[in-house]
Amino acid sequence: MNKKAFEELLQSIDRPGDFFTHGRLLVPMPVLKVDGIGVLSFPVPQGQIRALMEVAERAPYGKGSETLVDTSVRDCWQIDAARVRLGGRAWPETFSGILGATADGLGCPVERLDAQLYKLLVYPSGGFFSSHRDTPKADGMIATLTISLPTAGAGGELIVRHRGRQTTLDMNADEPSELAFAAFYADCSHESRPVRRGHRLSLVFNLCLRPGDTETPRLAPDYSDRIESAADFLIDWRDGDHSPAKYAWLLEHDYSESGLSFEALKNTDAAVARVLKAAADLAECELHLAMVKVREEGIPVIDGLYVYGEDWDEMDADRMEMDELLDRTRSLDGWVGRDGGRPPFGRLPLLGQELLPEGALDDAEPDDRWLHEATGNANMTIEQVYRRAAFVVWPQSKTLDVIRKGGIEPAVSWVSERFDGAGGTAGERIGDLVDRLFEIWPSEPYVSDKNARAKMLRLLAAFGDENLTIRFLREVVLRKSGGSENENLPAALEQVSRQEGLRISAAYTPLWRQAAAFLLARSDTVPEEPRDWRIASEIDCDCQHCAKLRAFCRNPAARTERFPLRKDLRKHLHRIIDAHRLDMSHVTERRGRPYTLVCTKNRASHRRRLTEYGKDVSWMRSLIRSAPSGEWAEVCATELERLRDAVAKSE
Repeated sequence: MNKKAFEELLQSIDRPGDFFTHGRLLVPMPVLKVDGIGVLSFPVPQGQIRALMEVAERAPYGKGSETLVDTSVRDCWQIDAARVRLGGRAWPETFSGILGATADGLGCPVERLDAQLYKLLVYPSGGFFSSHRDTPKADGMIATLTISLPTAGAGGELIVRHRGRQTTLDMNADEPSELAFAAFYADCSHESRPVRRGHRLSLVFNLCLRPGDTETPRLAPDYSDRIESAADFLIDWRDGDHSPAKYAWLLEHDYSESGLSFEALKNTDAAVARVLKAAADLAECELHLAMVKVREEGIPVIDGLYVYGEDWDEMDADRMEMDELLDRTRSLDGWVGRDGGRPPFGRLPLLGQELLPEGALDDAEPDDRWLHEATGNANMTIEQVYRRAAFVVWPQSKTLDVIRKGGIEPAVSWVSERFDGAGGTAGERIGDLVDRLFEIWPSEPYVSDKNARAKMLRLLAAFGDENLTIRFLREVVLRKSGGSENENLPAALEQVSRQEGLRISAAYTPLWRQAAAFLLARSDTVPEEPRDWRIASEIDCDCQHCAKLRAFCRNPAARTERFPLRKDLRKHLHRIIDAHRLDMSHVTERRGRPYTLVCTKNRASHRRRLTEYGKDVSWMRSLIRSAPSGEWAEVCATELERLRDAVAKSE
């Protein structure tokens, strides 16, 4: 089977359920009581609807991190679930039937589906809600269920869209004993059309999936033939030339990085997961979930015309499109294991040939986009980012080769995790992995492996193999020690010093002195309290707004500065402040136009320095305890005395 046939196989997996479900019932009505109103009658009379609107509040909507009230976007009233009581002898059975139909329609296990009442909504005549996506409001939330109560009215249709498909659902319930219900996954965009006559009254529930057996089928189709075919492809790939090194299969639904898990996968994604998990087991391959992130930068145009300098308005941003592509990067991170754990793989590069299905992102809309003003000789550019969840598979035997593409640190972290998972008992397999780390350790003296050296020392100290520790100290740490491993050097050196004859004394002493010199240079004295409000900064941007920010940083007396700027320029300053870790907070004051970015200086660096100093003193005490003795003591006498003086100053 070739790659194209593998794509077609996964795309052929039956859809268990759909992105929405809809139905109506003629049943005994529930007893619905609202605080301050009493028990509602059905159909709900106009007098009670007016009373509900008097105790309700305007329903807001979310825009980014903001919650806004704007009747041009949403004209609706809401009553919180805490003020609503649902009951009646027939209601549990009725609601159980609705949940069962919803689970079947969406393709999720009813035994793990919970419904939490969220709001009672009142749509007046003309009321509507424009197209939007629901923000997850509870742990494990996967969908929204809405139940229309009997009221006189017309209109208010619910329109749900997903991946180019659209459905229009009639949500009116005119009969005294009629309930209309609809449910849809949380990543679907949807809107409520205007109520043309009367009102619409709806109960809204958050549908949450409880944790459970990830193998529980949402439906019961027979996937055995697809599993066998997928396994054959993976085995041929595993035993071939391993090109490409991994495959990433994009999921159909959208998932947040924090909410991504095998348990929360929706309809088709859940079905594909079952096939891939079984096939990966047969083919001895690793299978994980991860977030695909594609970043593009290019030249912006509006209606086919290039945009120059300040010749644009903030309102034009949504109309801009990318014309010439200048740069594109693809990566994987946000890893999730089949057991729900978060493997320490870090950010791995993703090649174009590794991304399946081919062309899946060709017509996708970016999740974020930013405009970068022209600076110096550089033209204005537009940056856009796509984020999609994916299954990622590779041969188990090649895990270290795959992970190392993201750097040596994730590789060390993965081996350390495997060692910890063995309960501290290292078998031959763990020993092989530790030894393999030496083979793939980068030979170039670049900075990015400094944290890896510290983690490797911790692993070697726990592993307890003096020969491997000696090899690492000689071949890596001595060759390019930079002080980052000082916290872990004492434990490793103490372990090696127990070896008969102290046969690496020549290595032990310079490492001890290196750690001592680093700590003394950084923490010989207690950090002083800042005398004024100057902030050291090296802001290299030459735009007028960064010039004002630089002046603010250098002003010893100024605590607060205000920057009235349009949105993209405020974001530019956000990035500068965060990238340079400037000691200031920044909030947007949303009064007038443009909004104002308010920056306030703080003492964050000094607080970090005090924490760092406390750790350094602790490390100094450790070095004092493990100072070289015998013929090597005289060589280290000066550093040892300085360490004791520095510790005394801290007390």
